Amino acid sequence: MWDSYLKTLNQKYGMADQAADSNKKYSIPRFTPHWLRHTFITMMYLSGVDVLTAKEQAGHSDIQTTLAIYTHLNEQHKNKNIKKLNEYIKNIG
Repeated sequence: MWDSYLKTLNQKYGMADQAADSNKKYSIPRFTPHWLRHTFITMMYLSGVDVLTAKEQAGHSDIQTTLAIYTHLNEQHKNKNIKKLNEYIKNIG
């Protein structure tokens, strides 16, 4: 069932390599439902949802699990927050 879902995603949104043989290569790589869980929690965090809410949504008993394993910060998010810190420091002096 999952393979069928991935095939449908690629047919609808991916760009299939139109090779001469019947084995098409798709632009959306294979991923697992568990990866969607990581993506969901990371997107919640990046959008500003507090980590306690993310912890509850994930059903974790320990917030460290949410922070250490499920929250993947990208470089853009890190830079944005460092800019906030720099602005704060500049304004207090």
